[in-house]
Amino acid sequence: MKTPRPDFLTAFERSAIEDDLEGLVGDAQVGVTITYKSFVSQTVDVEAGTTIRTEADDMVSASKHIVTVTEVERSGGRLQMGDRIYTVVASALTNVPKTIDRVTDGGVTREVVSWETGGLGLTYEIVVRGGDAQ
Repeated sequence: MKTPRPDFLTAFERSAIEDDLEGLVGDAQVGVTITYKSFVSQTVDVEAGTTIRTEADDMVSASKHIVTVTEVERSGGRLQMGDRIYTVVASALTNVPKTIDRVTDGGVTREVVSWETGGLGLTYEIVVRGGDAQ
């Protein structure tokens, strides 16, 4: 099934749907506040033996889902136990997600392993992995 193109919506309809989505993920019973860390650049200091990563941070509201055993089994290897899926309103992020990006939630930073555009192109479904609190 193809995802409908968002250009069939009027500007008013698109704005109204985005407002509803922002209200949903911003609800304390549904959403969490995360820091989305978009990769900008990386510098290697050979003499010091260090790598400096530069990121652009967006603090956004998102809904969080911890994947289940059933989802892992049905994912064909795409998901692992401990993965989280964050749904973010696309317009809340400065940049389109990349697999080199990271997400910090509750002081734990995890790597983005995949992402896809949600229905109508208004959200991103971001799968993250890792961190010390699996």
